[in-house]
Amino acid sequence: MNKLELIEKLKTEAGLTKKEAAEVVNLFFNEMANALPFPITA
Repeated sequence: MNKLELIEKLKTEAGLTKKEAAEVVNLFFNEMANALPFPITA
């Protein structure tokens, strides 16, 4: 499942707008990346 699929699933299951779901997904991944003991580079 990629980020866009996750956003769509969250939108459907939680009754959020696409913008709200995208904000939740991005916040989640940003917080996960910040919690890692080493930097992430793309």
